Amino acid sequence: MKNQTPVISVDVNGKGASLGDFYGIFFEDLNHAADGGLYAQMIQNPSFEFGKTDNPNYDNSTAWTAVGGADVRFKNIGGIFEKNPWYAEIAGETGCGLVNSGYNGMYFEKGKEYRLSFFAKGAMKIAVTLEEAEGGELGRAELQLTDEWARYEVTLKAAEASREGRLGFRLLEGGRIALDAVILLPAEADGIFRPDLLAALKELTPRFMRFPGGCLVHDGDLDPESRASCYCWKNTLGAPEARGTRRNNWGYNQTLGLGYYEYFLLCEKLGCEPLPVLPAGWNPHRRAACPEYDMGTWINDALDLVEFANGDTGTVWGKVRAELGHPKPFGLKYMAIGNEEVGEEFPPRYELIAKAVREKYPKIKLIHSAGPFPAGSEYKRGWTAARKAGADLIDEHYYTSPQWMLANVDRYAGFSSRKPKVFLGEYASWGSTMFNALAEAAYMTGLENAAHAVSMACYAPLFCNVDYRNWSPDLIYFDNHRVCRSLSYYVQKLFANNQPDSLLPVAAEGLGASAPVVMPVLGKLEIASCGAEGYISDARVINLDNGDTVSFGDMELKADTRRVLSDINLPDCEFRFRFTKTGGDWRRGMQINFGMKDEKNRLCWDIGGWQNQDCMITSTVDGRGTCLDQVLFTLEGGREYDFCLRVQGRKITTLVNGAAVNRCEDKIPEIRDLYYTAGKIKATGEVVFKAVNLNPRRFRARLELGGGAWKGKMWTLSGKLEDENTFENEITPAEKDFSAARGGLTVDFPAQSVTVIRVKNGE
Repeated sequence: MKNQTPVISVDVNGKGASLGDFYGIFFEDLNHAADGGLYAQMIQNPSFEFGKTDNPNYDNSTAWTAVGGADVRFKNIGGIFEKNPWYAEIAGETGCGLVNSGYNGMYFEKGKEYRLSFFAKGAMKIAVTLEEAEGGELGRAELQLTDEWARYEVTLKAAEASREGRLGFRLLEGGRIALDAVILLPAEADGIFRPDLLAALKELTPRFMRFPGGCLVHDGDLDPESRASCYCWKNTLGAPEARGTRRNNWGYNQTLGLGYYEYFLLCEKLGCEPLPVLPAGWNPHRRAACPEYDMGTWINDALDLVEFANGDTGTVWGKVRAELGHPKPFGLKYMAIGNEEVGEEFPPRYELIAKAVREKYPKIKLIHSAGPFPAGSEYKRGWTAARKAGADLIDEHYYTSPQWMLANVDRYAGFSSRKPKVFLGEYASWGSTMFNALAEAAYMTGLENAAHAVSMACYAPLFCNVDYRNWSPDLIYFDNHRVCRSLSYYVQKLFANNQPDSLLPVAAEGLGASAPVVMPVLGKLEIASCGAEGYISDARVINLDNGDTVSFGDMELKADTRRVLSDINLPDCEFRFRFTKTGGDWRRGMQINFGMKDEKNRLCWDIGGWQNQDCMITSTVDGRGTCLDQVLFTLEGGREYDFCLRVQGRKITTLVNGAAVNRCEDKIPEIRDLYYTAGKIKATGEVVFKAVNLNPRRFRARLELGGGAWKGKMWTLSGKLEDENTFENEITPAEKDFSAARGGLTVDFPAQSVTVIRVKNGE
């Protein structure tokens, strides 16, 4: 009997959950996303404020080079900016000076103009030049300075192109000058935003932008005046040269040239909702907490931010906004308090801030934190606290293997439609290949189909300057003159550009049923130190079916110990041992690797992980790790522990001193014939159908839409699983016109592809 073509029927007159502000973007200044990235300022270390607080290799001269025998000294007395006191003093003969190399060189386009401003003093004539790396001039202007500090502005035009350009200051007579606050912007920059990167953001049509982080928000001192403080939005306002510089927790300096006012302007340019994230007086990285009785500063920062964004010009902070150039309110709707907070210290501080905001601004939607993992005690603590506090949304974060996403496509299907709704504020699969993009797209169909419980989602991170990489993967890669949109970028673009307002019911016939793969955890058992030292005793594996035991006896754990104990071929077993930590790095613990095929394919019980704060189960597939369960735990020195790892099929339990700690399941995905979702755009009446085919063959199905003829467009992104976009070669979605006669059409979904169909009836 001939196989029947599967049929997918979309009820175009049905009504499902609304999507609202579903797809957005997340901006954090890591990978030099702001300084050296979207912030079009071309000068690195513009006010000579770089220092070892930012990076051990930094000093006042970072990115600056003396030329022509100049005597350059850096001073912090007699300057003009209280929060940025340092400036450069340049002395020498005619022709000597100081040049800045920007971020691994500046990019000058032939015939393009560049706006330069700086502060200087010294009664002499100087030349400012656009230069090639070897010193040849591309543009030049001469200015007469005065004895007193003053601001100078000039436009320079590049006669030739250069990818390794510099900006130079040179004395035209012997003597001495002082220099500070140098800003160089392309004249065509949209405000202060780098045009090509801004264009890439606009193409995503985000509904919201989450900013300014990320761990950048809370990883710092609790003193707002400290250079290494948590992110304090009030310190980012005013003239860029007067804003106090700060340590960026990603290992470099943050000039704050992009501050809160600029982030709000950026949201306005993108036509999306601003979603600021505020610290809550608790730094989980350093376990530093503001006393609850002294939370006034943090509460007022939240209240004042709403006033800054929404207040009229008669309010204190509304007036500040107007003086910055924006009398009209920004219309803030959302506010997140905390980012990936873990520990019992966060919930009461969240409640103090939330209570004050709710009393004064009841329409603001408040967002709680669920921590940095998709499961575990801190994840549960976050949800419990968010419900108790009446949060509107809860911010979930996780970075996983693509296999985890495929095994958990329906993660949110059973979640409640009651508040708090899910805000997936950071997520991505490890890697930038087509396989990653397809797995993310399949997962996103699950997010849309769970719109009753999921309200918002944004991939992270957003930007990466390839010359200053802190984190990978990222959505958009760039250097000083090029942009590379990743395959994940095009998935996000396809889904966001074609976001429906509400879901439509879908029924399918003839698609292969999906079932979980039953495969027990089998492989090598290994014990490894992560820096801890101590003694292991009575190590043994127990067969849970018959009680048979294999003993490994006692052993000493050194800081470099890594020992395979056995091959475990039992579907149900326990590994038990006792351990006493006697030395080594106090911030480190140990690992039990199990089900280990090789280094890139294993499960791991991490005891005393990340700064000795976690007890965690992770799954690594093809070198890509996923946290399956996490619990706060500190491995104390001098104390004997009784540890037990229990594996039953793919279910994993850990016990410490007889008490269960971790409970999880390492699911293996069964690839479906097709992952899909459908919805309707209210304003146009268009129907959107999205489908992902992860199989190595095309999938043909009959798409039934009902009614008469349908016309519109189809976009398809496809390729080999190992494909990856580069500066030299970008794989982009193919677009073609689409029509469906008599209410339906047979569609071939290409092998390993994402397909989006957007049609309207009766045209």
